Amino acid sequence: MSRTIVTAGDLPAGGRRPEAGVNIPADTYVDKLLKMIPADIVAVWISLRGILAAAQNAPAWLSWFVFIGLLVQPFQGEFFASNRSLAVET
Repeated sequence: MSRTIVTAGDLPAGGRRPEAGVNIPADTYVDKLLKMIPADIVAVWISLRGILAAAQNAPAWLSWFVFIGLLVQPFQGEFFASNRSLAVET
């Protein structure tokens, strides 16, 4: 699956690409949402899930903690950047 979002406007009439010869439907809402998740977040999630699966005594809440941390991570830079003052006081 390509990470390019395919809309109905991208497809010719009939939803068929001439070179492919098969029906290619437009992406659903969930497909579009999943394709918008940054690849580095997906890579970190897969890595940490593998590490947690290998751990014998990992608590169940740890997976949720990792998930929420990765969910909040893209917005942390914007929050901290907006609190900085760019002016130099003399």
